Amino acid sequence: MKGTHFFAFPNIPAFEISFHKAILPQNKIGILMRTFKYSIQIIILALITFIYFNPAVICAQAKADSLQVLCKTDGPYIFYKGDMVYSKRIIEENGKLVVKIDSAKNKSGIKVNCYSSETGDHFSFPLKKNFIKDKAVYPAQSKIFVISDIHGNFKGFKTILLGAGVIKKSLRWNFGKGHVVFIGDIFDRGIDPTECLWLIYKLEDEAVKAGGNVHFLLGNHEIMNMNNNVKYVNKKILSNMKMMNEQYKMVYNSDTEIGRWLRTKNIIEKIGNITFVHGGYSPKLMNSKLSFDQMNRIALESIGKTKDQITSPEEKIVTSSTEGPYWYRDEANSVTRESAVDSILASIKSKKIIIGHTIVPNILSLYNGKIIAVNVDHQANMDKGVMFGLIIINNKLYVVDQNGKKTLLK
Repeated sequence: MKGTHFFAFPNIPAFEISFHKAILPQNKIGILMRTFKYSIQIIILALITFIYFNPAVICAQAKADSLQVLCKTDGPYIFYKGDMVYSKRIIEENGKLVVKIDSAKNKSGIKVNCYSSETGDHFSFPLKKNFIKDKAVYPAQSKIFVISDIHGNFKGFKTILLGAGVIKKSLRWNFGKGHVVFIGDIFDRGIDPTECLWLIYKLEDEAVKAGGNVHFLLGNHEIMNMNNNVKYVNKKILSNMKMMNEQYKMVYNSDTEIGRWLRTKNIIEKIGNITFVHGGYSPKLMNSKLSFDQMNRIALESIGKTKDQITSPEEKIVTSSTEGPYWYRDEANSVTRESAVDSILASIKSKKIIIGHTIVPNILSLYNGKIIAVNVDHQANMDKGVMFGLIIINNKLYVVDQNGKKTLLK
């Protein structure tokens, strides 16, 4: 086309530049046109060189490409800013991961959609209208399923919940009036902690409607994550934060849906004459004479505090990394004397304490059935195609596997 020139480069979109003859003496038009043409060409070449060969741009593109490899589908993460509700999630579109952001004026009527890339499962549910602090003590139940330390392993989580009859294939509640106890450590290590958390969140409401209940106790990894300790967070999750332009410490704070929900949870509970706690119950904790309600309150109030800000003896024992209830290991390792275990049980009016935290080769009955350790290596087991949990039926304890087979715990 006369008066139009194209400057095309390999793999670079063509640039079209149009210009028109000015009302000038004819003998000067050619000179001006050539000057204008070459000046524009030089500018375009300079811009192309900057865009395609500038190290900063190359690094940015490389970073974006590497994030595509390091990231995974994730979320949603739901934030509150004033009266507004915001959702961020990473989904796959046309073979690439993209960040989707949604907003609403309030949480009323919002339906959450969640997807696990590990299993291909989709599930949806409404947001809770409000949050109610969990109680610490419940009456005895005829059927209780117990598991701990899932650590973001959604595939294993789904597998054992199906095997134990807790959920249907649709991931909906199937345990009737039974109670389910998750003894902490849903967070860290695996790639799907968010999806595991949302499934528990969903099952809570479904259980209550059926006359059952879900108990989610905080373990040391929940506390660590709420304190922005990312030591054990899966690298894919941290890469997701970069992709969403979010700081990790912001996604579980008190201005988020999951953060608010987590802050209604306990570190220790009792159902009938069985106490459930993530780590264990140390003699020093017994000597503090703290009630379950006091322990639960102190644990939540300590979130966000530095070590220097934890000053009272009560705070120090509850948050202790050696003697505290979500860290203590001596019972699982059979170090605590049995006489001390007897004293502890008498002090809390319990016949058994069920614990997670410390990995054991199989679900174990310790101290003549007074301590039950349930934290088996779920990831290693799932890699072999097996999963195990504890089910209590009419006060009898069984190990249940991924196929629903029950074996009396001895």
